[in-house]
Amino acid sequence: MNQKDFDQFFSILKPIVDSGRSDDFFKRHPLEELDLSQDQAVRLLKYLNAHKLASLCAKCFGFPMDYTPESLLYLDVAVSSLCALDLDDTQLTRLLYREPDMPRDWADPALQLLLAYTIKTRRQTRKTDREDLDPAQLFSQTDDSVIAELIADINAYLCETFLNCYGGGWVCDAVKDGHVDALGVQAKNGDYLSFIDAVYRRFYEDPTPLAYLFCAVCGLDYAALPAMLSGDAGPAESNDVSETF
Repeated sequence: MNQKDFDQFFSILKPIVDSGRSDDFFKRHPLEELDLSQDQAVRLLKYLNAHKLASLCAKCFGFPMDYTPESLLYLDVAVSSLCALDLDDTQLTRLLYREPDMPRDWADPALQLLLAYTIKTRRQTRKTDREDLDPAQLFSQTDDSVIAELIADINAYLCETFLNCYGGGWVCDAVKDGHVDALGVQAKNGDYLSFIDAVYRRFYEDPTPLAYLFCAVCGLDYAALPAMLSGDAGPAESNDVSETF
C-alpha cells in the first residue's frame, strides 16, 4: 500500500480503534490480508497496543488517558501502583522495583491491570483458553512474559504520544524469527528516541517518573504539568477483566 493510501486508511481506522471496535474490524479484514509494508504494519500494530494500554488503564483505574503529555501523569500512577504491590506470595516479587513508601491507594486497580495482561499474554501464547480462572490461579500464570508485554505496551504508548505531539515515524530496531520489534521513533529532526530502557529501569531499579523522563526528552516543564490526580478521577466502579479481551 502506498503511503498516501495508508495515511487515508489509518485516518479511517483510528476512530474505529478509539471507539473500541477494532476487533470487529479485523475479523472482517484480517491484518495479513491487507497490503501493508512492514513499516506500515508496525505503525498500525503499535498504535493498537498503545491504545489497548490506555483503554485498560481507563478501565482499571477509572481515569481517562489520551496521547498527551498531561496523561503521562496518570500513567505514572499506574506504574507506581504496580511497583507498590505487595506480591511476596507470588513469583512476581523479583520483577517489580518496590519501596516501602510507595503509595498503595491504587493497589486493587493495579492488580486488575496485571490480571488483564495475564489474560492477554496467555491468550496470545495459547497457554490458556479458560476464562473462569480466579485471581490466584491467574497470578500463578503471571511471569516475566506478562511484565514484558506490559513494558512493551507502555513503550508503545510513550512513543505514540511523541508521534501524536511532535510527528515522526516508527523505527524497527530488530527483526527476529519474523517478529518485528519497533522500539522507538525517528523524530522529524532525525533524532532517534526510545523509552523502553527507561520503562525497564522504572520497573526494576529506578523510581524516576516516566512523565519526568518524557518531559526531559521533549523539552517540557515537568513542574508545569497539572497536579497528579487533581480533579475527580477515581477507581472505576467495575474492574471486571473478563470482558476486556
